[in-house]
Amino acid sequence: MIEVSLIKIAKGVQEPLYAHEFETLPRIGEWINLDGQIFEVAMVIHHPSDQSGPDLYLKHLGSDVDLIDRLIRENVV
Repeated sequence: MIEVSLIKIAKGVQEPLYAHEFETLPRIGEWINLDGQIFEVAMVIHHPSDQSGPDLYLKHLGSDVDLIDRLIRENVV
């Protein structure tokens, strides 16, 4: 497991969320679900020290239900 620090970016402000473990490190552009909220990975910063895991900077996209609803409405012809 890879432990990372999650940091939410909103309106130019960084808001630390918490440490989280992933089996594989999420890549830039991927969406992750954290407690029903969807975030897009905007940036990954690796530290030179082996003591701390990478930092994931996240953009909040909304709740999983809202995103599914939006995707369905956008794809309706």
